Amino acid sequence: MEVSLEALCRGMGAEFVEVVDLYDLERTEEVFRRARDFKGTSVVITRQACVIDAKRVGIKRKPFVIDTEKCTGCRTCVRLGCPAIEFDVKVKRARINAMCTGCGVCARMCRFESISEVKG
Repeated sequence: MEVSLEALCRGMGAEFVEVVDLYDLERTEEVFRRARDFKGTSVVITRQACVIDAKRVGIKRKPFVIDTEKCTGCRTCVRLGCPAIEFDVKVKRARINAMCTGCGVCARMCRFESISEVKG
């Protein structure tokens, strides 16, 4: 039996219930702002396939790479907390290691457009 989290939350009295795709950063941030400002109980439900489960069933995404010519070393991508993003203090630039799962969140965050999907 499948349970609707949205219906469950509304049934428990939440007046603000929104579902977002965590990889859609702009909409997710906008919904979290509205939830924060809502006078009453608010719930934000995030939906996205677990990367580990996706790999187990064979869903593959291309990894991402950082163009070191475009990277300014601002560390915005590092603050994301992704284990695939490291900061090389010697060259003062970020890099993406083999742990990248291809979610693309870092690319959407980078205001210098230095992160892109591996070609090929």
